[in-house]
Amino acid sequence: MEMNSKLYEKIISSLMYDEHDFNTTVVPNAKIIGTISGRSRQIDVLLDSKNGESNRRIIVDAKYQKRPIDIKKVEEFEGMMRDVNAQRGILVCPNGYTQSAFRRAQELITIRLVTEEELENIEFYGWEYCSSLSCDGSLIWELNPTLISNAPMTITCSAKCDKCSSFNVWCWACGEKFSLGDEDEYQCKCKDNTFWLTSIENDEYNKSVYLHLICPIGSNPKNPNTLMYGPITMNRRPIN
Repeated sequence: MEMNSKLYEKIISSLMYDEHDFNTTVVPNAKIIGTISGRSRQIDVLLDSKNGESNRRIIVDAKYQKRPIDIKKVEEFEGMMRDVNAQRGILVCPNGYTQSAFRRAQELITIRLVTEEELENIEFYGWEYCSSLSCDGSLIWELNPTLISNAPMTITCSAKCDKCSSFNVWCWACGEKFSLGDEDEYQCKCKDNTFWLTSIENDEYNKSVYLHLICPIGSNPKNPNTLMYGPITMNRRPIN
């Protein structure tokens, strides 16, 4: 495949997703307001907690350049880490790094070499397009196995569009794929006792959009013939 910087970023996003667990959300092309600079910071790949834990944030910078990473790039990256409150950082590059850059990175920053030749051997089938008709962005699906009281396991996938940032959902039960805005709700073709909801909530440093599955959590003690509903948080992304 013919490599370019955007494709490099997409494949690195896929690699990051494959290496982390269900509690980690992968946000490609993330934008976060820096707590020091007060301005929007663009992050190639953000690895964040799905439930808003502030001590798990990792940012990834996919440096697609012909020269090795030098100490200046490491220091610039470290500054962005502080600005967006990242606990760890990963610099990914195809053409190596200088010894001074490696020494400067120390324990909080990992410089990772992923060459074009290595990427050629990765089975990468591309991302799907965003479900929104007005957007041509792309998605990387995250699996969301969910246990609901008195129901079989529900399996869905969710994703964040790398262009419009909207949440996309793929319900495996009915096969429908759909997108939701920042404060939106939707019931898929299953037409069962569940529906999807997005909400904006305050985190420690930023606001985030949360994706919830609203489902039955048991019978109403006051009226056993009716169901009580509650949210299961499925995904999250910080908003600019």
